[in-house]
Amino acid sequence: MTSDEGGHRDYADGDERLWDRATTGPPSHTVITAVARLEGCNPMDLPPLYDAIDPEAIDALFPDEPNCGADRVSFRYCGYEIDVRPSVVRIRDGD
Repeated sequence: MTSDEGGHRDYADGDERLWDRATTGPPSHTVITAVARLEGCNPMDLPPLYDAIDPEAIDALFPDEPNCGADRVSFRYCGYEIDVRPSVVRIRDGD
């Protein structure tokens, strides 16, 4: 079952967030806030994202301009499989 709420969608196996630099900030910020929501904690309580991947590199790979940059970047963070694509971050339980 899924629920959809203003750019955010819950899935049985995770979470999906739409991101736009103008409204939600860079994709690295979207990853942190979405994982914190799934974990039920403050984003500051999570391990640093750079322990899993370089946040500046993710942000640079997905610039503001449409059709520029990477198609997809996937990595593991806090036990989740993170899939970053232009305008969407999908987070699935990695276990």
